[in-house]
Amino acid sequence: MKLSGYDGQCVRILDRFGDEFDGVCTYNGAEYDEHEFGRAEESLQIESFLFYKSDFKSVRVLEDEGGEYGRFRDPYGKLEELTVADGTDAILDALDSDEPEHVQRLLRCLRAHLTSPDPVSPDAASSAIVPDASPSATLDREVLRTALKPLLTAPDPATKTEAENLLVATYPMENPPAVGRWRVSGTGLAHPRAEFTVSGGEVRATVK
Repeated sequence: MKLSGYDGQCVRILDRFGDEFDGVCTYNGAEYDEHEFGRAEESLQIESFLFYKSDFKSVRVLEDEGGEYGRFRDPYGKLEELTVADGTDAILDALDSDEPEHVQRLLRCLRAHLTSPDPVSPDAASSAIVPDASPSATLDREVLRTALKPLLTAPDPATKTEAENLLVATYPMENPPAVGRWRVSGTGLAHPRAEFTVSGGEVRATVK
């Protein structure tokens, strides 16, 4: 298939480093890429990531095989890891995607980043190019909570659920307060045995 035939398809791109990138792509012609990015070579673009033809080994269309994550094999992948590593601005741009599956995968990756003892740290080597990327080392939890607000009322139930899960994860479980039931404050303090729920954009924690 010509590269242009993948336009609008959910694909897996294998790059020259052996990394896989999954997502719904758009096709960019060589003339467009030269005008926009200064490189006269056709490419596939997944969100803000560009994959030039000479930089990847293969590309194939992903089909929904009825698994937990639909067309995707894993809850999130290299593309989402790189987005998190690129910092807050990149994350906010990606959360504004028109592709619900992309948003859900990023939300899962962010939750893993916040709850794992080993934060996401992808290898430096990658053929994925993000024009005008500006990495930031710190993930601002308050900014993230604000960005999640519209997703808490998203029409897609899967997106809403992932947003709720991530919102809960932005509150570290430490320094128990004196009361048994409370609305979590902006400081993010919570009882280590608390059970969290989200309602109307508010996080509530109940100690059993």
